[in-house]
Amino acid sequence: LFELLYADGDMGRRFEGFAVALQELDALKWTTATYFLFLAHPDLYPFVKPSYVQAAAKAYAYDLGYETRPNWRCYARVIEFVRYVADALARRGSLAPRDLVDVQGFIWCTLQGKPKAPAAR
Repeated sequence: LFELLYADGDMGRRFEGFAVALQELDALKWTTATYFLFLAHPDLYPFVKPSYVQAAAKAYAYDLGYETRPNWRCYARVIEFVRYVADALARRGSLAPRDLVDVQGFIWCTLQGKPKAPAAR
């Protein structure tokens, strides 16, 4: 966790290393993999709730390349998506977000109803 949050170097490598550690603990989920980054750096990293991020990306016609297993490639696309929405809000002036907490709040509030759970396989 320390490496993920505070080490120097490539964030992709650090994120993937954290994912491996979580997998070894049988705790690899998007919410767990992104929670600590979001808390430590809410201006840089979004929190991922899979059903919401998938529904939001669909509503914005944004291809996340979503994968069930947390990985840096997909998380980087989520970051791009959330920043895309942040930039759009900032252009509106009065809606300019302070950090990604504001952006995610906007995204989640604009979804119509609670997203449906993924279909069982």
